[in-house]
Amino acid sequence: MIVVSATEAQSNLPELLERVAHGEEITIEEKGAAVAKLVRADVSIQSADAIASAIAELRVFCSRHTTGGSTIREMIEEGRRL
Repeated sequence: MIVVSATEAQSNLPELLERVAHGEEITIEEKGAAVAKLVRADVSIQSADAIASAIAELRVFCSRHTTGGSTIREMIEEGRRL
């Protein structure tokens, strides 16, 4: 993965887009912190589908595993009393 500054990305956007089109991922940083990632559009769609699938699986898991009606706060308080 390539990391470039925001200024560099602005100056070299056509070249960066060409690299992304060939499968490279580029992270754009501003003041040393990552603020954006350039990836191929079809990769983003696949990632979104994977996320949606994971959320659906999590909902099924949560529907089968409950806390017996207790809230997290109640469980914490119960743990403190023990």
